[in-house]
Amino acid sequence: MKKGTKLILALLLSVMGVVSISGNSDDIHETPVVVNAGLTQGLEGDPINTDSHAQSYYSGISSSLTGDELLRALRSLNAKERTFTPGYGNSSSGHWKYFNQTDYHPDNKNKYVAYYRGTATDKSAMNKEHVWPDSRGGNLVEDDIHVIRPTISADNSSRGNAFYVEGGKNQSGWDPYAVGMTERYRGDAARIIFYAVVANSSLSLIDETNDKSSNNTMGKLSDLLKWNLEYPVDQTEINRNNGAEDIQGNRNPFIDDRSLACKIWGDTNDSTRAVCRDSMTVIDPTSINITPDNPTVNVGATVTLSVTATPSNASKTVNWSSSNTQVAIVNNGVVTGLKEGTAKITATYTKDSSIKDEITVTVKSIKSITLSGKPTKTIYVEGETFNPSGLSVTATFNDNSTQTISTSSCTWLDGNTNKTTLSKGTTSVIAKCGSATAKYEGIIVNENPKVQGYKLANSVSDLKAGDNIILAYNTGNIVAGDLSGKILSSQSATFSSDKKQITEYSKALIFKLGGSSGKWEFLKDSTPLGATGDKSLEFGSGTTTWDITISSGKADIASTNSSYGKLQYNTSAPRFVNYKSASQQPLNIYYASSSVTPTPTPGGDPTTNTPTTNQPTNPNTTVVVPPTVVLTELSVIGEPNKSTYIEGEAFDPSGMMVCAKFNDGSTMDVTSEVVWNPKTFSVGDDSVTGSFTANGVTKTITIEGITVISSSGRGCSRSSSAILNLIAIISVLGIIVLKKKY
Repeated sequence: MKKGTKLILALLLSVMGVVSISGNSDDIHETPVVVNAGLTQGLEGDPINTDSHAQSYYSGISSSLTGDELLRALRSLNAKERTFTPGYGNSSSGHWKYFNQTDYHPDNKNKYVAYYRGTATDKSAMNKEHVWPDSRGGNLVEDDIHVIRPTISADNSSRGNAFYVEGGKNQSGWDPYAVGMTERYRGDAARIIFYAVVANSSLSLIDETNDKSSNNTMGKLSDLLKWNLEYPVDQTEINRNNGAEDIQGNRNPFIDDRSLACKIWGDTNDSTRAVCRDSMTVIDPTSINITPDNPTVNVGATVTLSVTATPSNASKTVNWSSSNTQVAIVNNGVVTGLKEGTAKITATYTKDSSIKDEITVTVKSIKSITLSGKPTKTIYVEGETFNPSGLSVTATFNDNSTQTISTSSCTWLDGNTNKTTLSKGTTSVIAKCGSATAKYEGIIVNENPKVQGYKLANSVSDLKAGDNIILAYNTGNIVAGDLSGKILSSQSATFSSDKKQITEYSKALIFKLGGSSGKWEFLKDSTPLGATGDKSLEFGSGTTTWDITISSGKADIASTNSSYGKLQYNTSAPRFVNYKSASQQPLNIYYASSSVTPTPTPGGDPTTNTPTTNQPTNPNTTVVVPPTVVLTELSVIGEPNKSTYIEGEAFDPSGMMVCAKFNDGSTMDVTSEVVWNPKTFSVGDDSVTGSFTANGVTKTITIEGITVISSSGRGCSRSSSAILNLIAIISVLGIIVLKKKY
């Protein structure tokens, strides 16, 4: 028998049973075979093979059990051993009190291992990932530290509540490796999902790419089984399992013995049977290859290496080593640069040290960095952290070579305070990569509304546009949290004993109330919440206006599209969403308006907030300004994309931002609220003036460099054609210059 095709026969028999055929060839039955009375043998590299503590922990689980019987036995063991769970908590309680025992980075214990990345990350850039999504029943196991992982916030948002599906990149199925994250987390995710089914019997797995959230299901089962088998448990995962046991008393059995997953779910359908049968054949590689080849990494940064094997279905279980740990260290394929120099990084097949590959990592110090692009998000509330998505960082090293580096390699600091959280009035951020820095100018950080508590609205007359709003179900001390998939998540909060006020609401999604009676809007970052169908919510889509009536504190919030029903709370499957039926619970609205008032629409009546006829308004934007501040000036960031118009067209400010500054030093993006004059251009116009009014004070700003072309005879008149050609030539030569007047 060739080395590359050895079959672990005893393991195959114990996991999959003996195959007997009766009747036609498609009628296959699998009969379990008893090998021993306890779990002592898993797949290659599993702790159960050598760890006497793990063997003792599972000694009461018979190796003859399969399917639901094995699942029930593991649930019983888990319930017996789990004596404590930390609770979900907030940023300083619950899981965060214990992550320093389970998720600290071995090379920097002041930072956490970022789930999906494996990199050392500051807490300020992270939140908590429900590996089993909250909206799909993850709230049933969110108190358990085995299920919740510290994750870079943007990575968490990337997944949403999608099923794990190999190759998927969106809500129809998501794969961490397919979207550029670290490959081994496929295996980690699979084993956490399997554990969640053990931890709560209301959760189940299906071999589909999606399902209704209310079914409390996850998948895709065949891909999860495949990932579990393809990506062996590593030391980081083992250490975390041990740490979680120290805290809660229980272990994740699928980390200790990966073969359990196939024993339970391997006979679900043809796909799962094929995955489990085929993967029990352990094929030794004839060669392995590390990618990327000979990378460069800056001091203090990381680069993640992957291994491919020949043949492609061969084992990729390797040990990593560095030839110079003073220059670079490697942990599960993640290389960290320590100082300038080179180090050889070697991956060696665990069963045969002659099968290996090595690359050279060059570690350089960054001399300077430059920023390009524009961040996706430019408007923040004080206390938030900067999101560099949309920016590109180019590093120049000490040897004058250049390279585009990951934005996650840099620390992003407030331009005024040099802290990772943004402060009111800041207009810039500093990227710090090693000792090199660069500044990006062009953000706005608004003040966080200062309120003592949110009050219960007993009548719709309590509400007005500009109020901050929290949706709640106060009977259960629950508030609506961030949008997860198509529903608003259910989050805990603290209410006064009479339910007239919310006093702690750190998990709540705070809306800005826009619109007016009969057509209210719930705004987040100026984007309205819309109903796109029954039990389907989305920001910026569908019907975004709502009719609100309130009686004795209970709010009836109906979509203005009667087909989409009302916002209600589901106590059976905790969530806030719109239902066509009235079978769920009505909501409560809590409001805060003590420190903010609506700003009149520019050009409108300041007493009624009604815009003057023909004045442009943005129905999705409500600008609110503290009543005591005074508007002092307007300024422009960026340049408009368009400077040449045909008579009759209106000015398009796309590409630029109009920033209002107030006497307390605060700033605000008011581009959508500026009124431009003339409303439409005439031949001969060479500028446009914008005005903005706040608290009775109006300021203006003029954009020059406008060219207006006559509309008569366009495309036919020879003289018009010549003018157009001349303007095009002048524009190319750069003779037309846009100027801003402040």
